[in-house]
Amino acid sequence: MKKFKVLLLSVFNSNQYEVYEEMGICFIASYLRKKGYEVMLKAATEDRVYHDMAVFKEFRPDIIGLPVYNISKESTFRACARLKQEIPQAFICIGGYLPTYYAKEIMEEAGFVDFLIRGEGEEALSDLLTCLEKGESPESVKSLSYRKGGQIIHNEDKELIKDLNILPFPSRDILVDNKLRIAQISSSRGCVRNCSFCCTSEFWKHRWRGRDVKNVVDEIEEIVNKCGMHRFFFIDSSFEDPDKHCKRMCDLAEEMVKRNLKTSYHAELRAEIHKKIQPGMIELLIESGLCGVLMGIESANEHDLKLYNKFAGQEDNIASMELFRKYPDINVSMGFINFNPYSTVENLKENLAFLSKYGFATFYNLCNRYMMFRGTKLYEKVKRDGLLKNSGTFVDDFAYNYVNKDIGTLVEFIIDYLKPLDQKFCGPKRFYYYALDYKNILAHCKRYFSVRGEQEIYEKVTEHEAQVNSILSEISDNNAKWFGELLTLVEKGWDVRAALQIMDKYIKVEDLRNSAVTIDSGISKLYSYITKKGFRYDLTI
Repeated sequence: MKKFKVLLLSVFNSNQYEVYEEMGICFIASYLRKKGYEVMLKAATEDRVYHDMAVFKEFRPDIIGLPVYNISKESTFRACARLKQEIPQAFICIGGYLPTYYAKEIMEEAGFVDFLIRGEGEEALSDLLTCLEKGESPESVKSLSYRKGGQIIHNEDKELIKDLNILPFPSRDILVDNKLRIAQISSSRGCVRNCSFCCTSEFWKHRWRGRDVKNVVDEIEEIVNKCGMHRFFFIDSSFEDPDKHCKRMCDLAEEMVKRNLKTSYHAELRAEIHKKIQPGMIELLIESGLCGVLMGIESANEHDLKLYNKFAGQEDNIASMELFRKYPDINVSMGFINFNPYSTVENLKENLAFLSKYGFATFYNLCNRYMMFRGTKLYEKVKRDGLLKNSGTFVDDFAYNYVNKDIGTLVEFIIDYLKPLDQKFCGPKRFYYYALDYKNILAHCKRYFSVRGEQEIYEKVTEHEAQVNSILSEISDNNAKWFGELLTLVEKGWDVRAALQIMDKYIKVEDLRNSAVTIDSGISKLYSYITKKGFRYDLTI
């Protein structure tokens, strides 16, 4: 029996920040390869997919699997239609969050989709391939949606894989082909919390499963040795899961220290982490390579924290921020949802005070809105309260009304005002990069030179980092002023002309451009300095 050839492809739209490893299909690729399948694994922007169409046609896949996300849905569907046209013999199979929760709607809308896998994909796709190779009906393939006799059939769900350690390490074709500078590590699936806005817990059926510590560090060591990669990002829902004493997290750190890998990594932590930290724990994490933390703050007012079903409260947010401020070699960023359909002026003022205090009144944080996901508790509440803007096939991420209509007007006003700045290369996207990605890069860079005893270079990077922080702090302070005045305007009665005057008063395009030029100039100087010292810039930054 001839085994099918499989093309696994992640499509990115032109507005997405960059191509990255899509771990779902990376795991599926390695799983199928272990079973003897020939797999081509790719990630590319939509235009690149069309450019590489000849390569895909030459490969002659029997089936093409693609993950689908809200942000890239249109690009992925256009690519699917084109792939179906150019490689008509290949089945199109999609998976991921969006297909899982919109299976019926997608199968009705997208005639070019032959199969849809809901939830975890490794075993389900393998079962489908076996079925198709035998020429059998797919009715026995669990977690599958497909068409039969003009009807859409949804087979029963498949049980989750009990032991993640049976999975081979994910394939790293995307990392190598795209010359990425950071490798993603998925050491677990699921979450022990149940935030109302997040689809993770529901998608993984309210279960947390983790790989063994040795298994995870074996993978990291393999990437270091084979790919020369030194920078990693743990994409787990929260790095400290699942135990209240953080034993697994500490075991991971101790194993990395034991192997002296000289790597650096970033991870996500919850705002209540301060309650679990014991003496010496953060020092251990730093020694193991931790240099960046994304803190799940989400809100700085109790009303929204309860709305989001957050375990942490305001005091936890402050305590964890204060704790990590003591460790300058760990770059702290935060997950934050400033606006939601139930936002009030008072709640937004509390958010602003917190963001301003810690220098996080960035364009991104101030503009960030609740993103809806079907299947979450908050989505159901918004729907139940009649706040959805439409009831079309797919719910737009932000297609909801605000209880306070003036706040809805405020949101749209800010977004419309700031959007043109991105076209002038001094807007939210650029400063989002500086405030998040670039500061994480610098944290990695400090770690890289610190563990190699290059103190002089470490100090040079720290000096540049201080300059970047100073510029970003000034912008945060300035943002806090215009946002605060806009909130006052909402209280008094919204006036678009007055709002424009406020924004024009505080937001000066030339000042922002000069700030960007100063940071970019510092980056160039640092690049030159590191290169002259005999280090490859692409390995350190």
